[in-house]
Amino acid sequence: MAQWIAGKNENYWARHVKTLEIQFGSNAGASEIVRWKQSVEVADCFRSLFVQNESGTYWIDLTARNAFSMAAVPTLIHDHCAFTLAMCDIILNPQLQSVRCTQKHMKRRVEKFLNDYNSGGPSFGSTEAIMDEELEANEYRSRVNSPQTDYAPELLSRSGSSMQYSEEEMDEEFGVYE
Repeated sequence: MAQWIAGKNENYWARHVKTLEIQFGSNAGASEIVRWKQSVEVADCFRSLFVQNESGTYWIDLTARNAFSMAAVPTLIHDHCAFTLAMCDIILNPQLQSVRCTQKHMKRRVEKFLNDYNSGGPSFGSTEAIMDEELEANEYRSRVNSPQTDYAPELLSRSGSSMQYSEEEMDEEFGVYE
């Protein structure tokens, strides 16, 4: 059983998401994970990462501070926050139908979120932009890897060379026997 506790503070997270418990064994199915990711609690928690608290600190920054100990990371920099946000995006984003944490997925997110941090702070719009980029990449890969992508049958005109043969000759040539 894995447990994920979101927020112990008396603030936004504590009011909206006291505790999220994921009761999965090691054999959780994809549909179970998607159902959890699409729950109201997870969606609220995910969206709150892009919100500033009363002190003007983004919740993702507080999450990153909890993820990286003071001993290991005395000074939290934007790279740490962007990395933490990338992980949270993969795990919590209710619009993603899976939890795929590959180097390529992480790199795309860290770069996008780091750019956000360098431009003023994390943006929920970046998660949507990342999903659009990944969708386009998947569609492109599907077209490239599809055996029919390279072949688009051309319509033959009646004056085309195939019309030089009789129907019987064409049937015989292509092995069509009645």
